[in-house]
Amino acid sequence: MNSNRKVCLACSVVFALGLCSCSRSDTKKLTNDAKVTGDAMKQTASDALDASKKAVDNAAADAQKAANSDTAKDIQAKTENAAQKAVDKTKQAAQDAKDAIDKQKQQQ
Repeated sequence: MNSNRKVCLACSVVFALGLCSCSRSDTKKLTNDAKVTGDAMKQTASDALDASKKAVDNAAADAQKAANSDTAKDIQAKTENAAQKAVDKTKQAAQDAKDAIDKQKQQQ
């Protein structure tokens, strides 16, 4: 039984030493992996930021083109024309109402 303890103790010591030596190697590998991962994350964030800026710039340029397009100008002109017609019809309706009131007053 005593020899079993000695063998078990010896195996435990060898195992512990193996863990310590592997631990240093693993720690170095983990440190390197963490550094590589951190660098990759920085690059990914930088790429995402650049892509976002480019997308915003492109959207702004597209919106500016759309605002300056012939279609937008045509829509603006048609809207102004329709508004002017509505103003003219409103003025005419007001004049007609005034004329009707004046005519009714004259008949009384």
